[in-house]
Amino acid sequence: MKCNANPKEEELTAMKCMRRPDVDNVARVTIAVQAFLGLGVDGEITRIAQFYQVSRLFVDKLLWQLLAL
Repeated sequence: MKCNANPKEEELTAMKCMRRPDVDNVARVTIAVQAFLGLGVDGEITRIAQFYQVSRLFVDKLLWQLLAL
C-alpha cells in the first residue's frame, strides 16, 4: 500500500488531539472518579463517555492516571 501524502505534511496537518475548554480539570477529575466507581459495571465507561461527549479511550486514560496516583 502506497501513501500519497508526504509524512512531513501529515505531521504538520494532522491534529492528534484537542483540549476542549468545556472539559476543565474539575470535569476531568469527576470523569475519572465516576469511571473508578463504575469499575466492573458493564457499559459504565461507554455511558460516561456518551454523557460527557468524549471518547471511551479518553475516559480510560483519565482512569489510568487516577489509578497511577
